[in-house]
Amino acid sequence: DALPIYMVPQGIKPVLQRTAIEILAWGLRNLKSYQLASVTSPSLLIECGDEMIQSCVIKNVKKNPNFDICVLFMEVRLPKEELYTPPIIVKVIDNRQFGRKPVVGQCTIRSLEEFYCDPNKDDDDAESFADQSTITPKDEVLIDIDDKEPLIPTQEEEFIDWWSKFYASIGEKEKYGSYVEKGFDTIQVYNSELESLEEYDGLTDFCRTFKLHRGKTQDESEDPTVVGEFKGSFKMYQLPDDPALPAPPRQFHQLPSRGPQECLVRIYIVRALSLQPKDPNGKCDPYVKISVGKKSIVDQDNYIPCTLEPVFGKMFELTCTLPLDKDLKIALYDYDLMSKDEKIGETVIDLENRLLSKHMARCGLPQTYCTSGPNQWRDQLRPSQLLHSFCQQNNCKAPIYKEDRIIFRGHEYTLAEFESSKPPNPHLG
Repeated sequence: DALPIYMVPQGIKPVLQRTAIEILAWGLRNLKSYQLASVTSPSLLIECGDEMIQSCVIKNVKKNPNFDICVLFMEVRLPKEELYTPPIIVKVIDNRQFGRKPVVGQCTIRSLEEFYCDPNKDDDDAESFADQSTITPKDEVLIDIDDKEPLIPTQEEEFIDWWSKFYASIGEKEKYGSYVEKGFDTIQVYNSELESLEEYDGLTDFCRTFKLHRGKTQDESEDPTVVGEFKGSFKMYQLPDDPALPAPPRQFHQLPSRGPQECLVRIYIVRALSLQPKDPNGKCDPYVKISVGKKSIVDQDNYIPCTLEPVFGKMFELTCTLPLDKDLKIALYDYDLMSKDEKIGETVIDLENRLLSKHMARCGLPQTYCTSGPNQWRDQLRPSQLLHSFCQQNNCKAPIYKEDRIIFRGHEYTLAEFESSKPPNPHLG
C-alpha cells in the first residue's frame, strides 16, 4: 500500500517573499594549499535556499586575487521571518587540470539581518560631472609632501610641533605649551584599534572579510582550520510580488579599481603601553619590527632599555602592492644580548580595508586645510577632490562652487561659519 502523504498546514508553513540578493564578490585572500598543491584558479559557488550562482574564475590568484566580474545577482524566495531564513553558503572551488574542481574552503553566513537594506534610500540621480559649475576646480594637483622639511618654519613657533598636538589631544597640559591657546586643531586619540569602534563600522563599509574553513581538526574542541579569506558583501531587499513590476535599483555601483595598486605605507609608531615584562628585573627592552608582504624593517639597533611604556616617536616607510600585500604586521620584540630576542606582542592591520573604507582611514581627515605647520595636510588629494570622489562613490549630486560659498546636498556652507570664532591661523591653505 502507498504511504499517506501529509500536507503542511498553511498556518505553520513560513510565508515566502521574493527577495533579491546582490553579491559583491571582491576577491580571495591568503588561500592555503589543498592536497599539497597551491590554489591558483579559484571561483565561488554561492548557495541560499534552493538557488545557487557561480562566479567567474580568477585566472591567476598570485597576480590579482580579485574577480573580474565582482557583482552577482540572485533571486530567492525567502521566509519573511528572520528566524526561518536559510544561511548563505560560500564555497571556494579550485579549477584544476583534468576537470577536477575540489572545494578548498567554505564559510556559512547564518545571520542575514545585517545585509537587508532599503533599495530606494538615497536614490539620487547622479548629475553629469561635465558641468563646469559643479566640477572640482581644474588647477588642483596631487600634493607632494616633503617630510624632511621641519615642522617649525619660524622661530615664533619654536615649541609647537606634532608632539604638542599629541599631548594637547590627550590632555597632558604640562607638555603642550601654548598649542591650544593658538587655536590649533587637536586629534582624536582612541584607546583601541579603529576596527573595533562602532562609528567606523569595523572599516567594513565597502566589503567584509569572511574566514574560510575546511573540515574539522583532530581535536573536536578546536575551531575548524582557517584556510583563507573571502572579501565581499551582500545587499538583500524585497522584490515586488508581481514579476512584471519594475525591480528596485541595484545597490553596488561606482566600485573602485580591481587591479593591483602600488602603495606607499607610512607607519608612525608613537608609543606602547602596559607591555608584558620579559626580563628578570620586571622590565623589557622593546624595539619595533614591521613587515608587509616580503618586506620588513627591524629596528633592533634603536631598542629602548628597561621600560614597559616606551615612547618611540618614529616613522617608517614601506611600499607594497594591494591587495596582494594587504596584511601589515607590527610587532614588538625584547632585545637580549646573550639569548634570542623574544616577541612581546604583535598586531595585524588590514591595509586594504583602510584604503577602501569611506571613513578616510588612510591618513585621517583633519579639521582644517593647512599647507604647513603641525597640522600639515597629508593626503594626496585636496579637500575638494575628496568631496568629488565622495559624490562619485555615493551616487549623490556634486557640490556647486560659488565665489564665497559651497552648496552641497541642499545646504550652503561659507568660510565665515567655520573661521569667525577661531584665532587666525598662518598655516591655512
